[in-house]
Amino acid sequence: MNEIEKLKARLTELHEISKGIQAKADAERRDLKADEQTELDAVMAEFDAVESDIKRRERILAQEQRL
Repeated sequence: MNEIEKLKARLTELHEISKGIQAKADAERRDLKADEQTELDAVMAEFDAVESDIKRRERILAQEQRL
C-alpha cells in the first residue's frame, strides 16, 4: 500500500469516527457535549489536513508523469 492509499484509508477512519460521535448524540436526541465537540473538531481538522496532504502528493505525482 503506497502512502496515498494509506492516507485515503485514514480519511475513511476519520469519517467513521466523525459519524460515530454525531450518531451517538443524535441517538440520544441531544446536542454534542463539549468534549464531543472538541473531539469532533480535532477529527475534522485532521481530516482536512490529511485531505490536503493527499492532494499535494497527487499533484506531485501528476507533475512527475508530465516529465
